[in-house]
Amino acid sequence: PKILQLKPALYSFLNLFFPVYRFGFLVTLPVNSELSLSLSFNYTQDLNLFLLIYNQKISRKISSLSFIEQHYPENITLSNIAEIVNISERENLRCFKKITGESPIQYLLKYRLIRSASVLTEYPDKNISIVAEECGFDSPAYYTKKFKEFYLCSPREYRQVHQAVF
Repeated sequence: PKILQLKPALYSFLNLFFPVYRFGFLVTLPVNSELSLSLSFNYTQDLNLFLLIYNQKISRKISSLSFIEQHYPENITLSNIAEIVNISERENLRCFKKITGESPIQYLLKYRLIRSASVLTEYPDKNISIVAEECGFDSPAYYTKKFKEFYLCSPREYRQVHQAVF
């Protein structure tokens, strides 16, 4: 649905920057922070198809990330994320990993840890077990283990160091 709404905008863009596009043109798109992709198109239909597919992939990535960031405290599974973007779990895993370099579940874990670190410093009196639960961890022990792996210190140590700084 969102892709179809973009089509008139694409035509406006093409007419603005490529008024005579029957001679062909070049499109450069960012792949990641270090790489961009340049493609040449001879026909408008080819470009429109490519942009439609490209926008659909970007839209799926944004939807997946947005879902994780809005629902991180909940019990999220790969199938929940795949359902949101309307693709299979396997395709979701492949696309997500290709774009972000990690699986959706790895991204979720990292996001939870980052959010929990923020909560630890914003609410210094909040019990660490409560912080873990509010950020989507089932077990305080698992939370502490993963926190130590990510930040190289315990949640308590992290809180103490960051309270001293701020």
